[in-house]
Amino acid sequence: MVGGPLVNMRLCASVTVPDLHVSSDVVEFGEVKCGECRIVTVQLHNYQPVRCDWTAVSAQVTKKQVQTPAILCM
Repeated sequence: MVGGPLVNMRLCASVTVPDLHVSSDVVEFGEVKCGECRIVTVQLHNYQPVRCDWTAVSAQVTKKQVQTPAILCM
């Protein structure tokens, strides 16, 4: 409202961020020989009421570099 009275308001908020937990502190693949594949299962839990977006990035192997899989939290 133009020219109306100013009203002071007190606001209270509860700010929460995603909190991603992995079921294991260490992921152990054991001995994996060249050309073999080993699958290890882990569970991801978000105990907060806000959404946690994540993605799994697969490993890409080249002659010059090796990139390991990663979990990206946004």
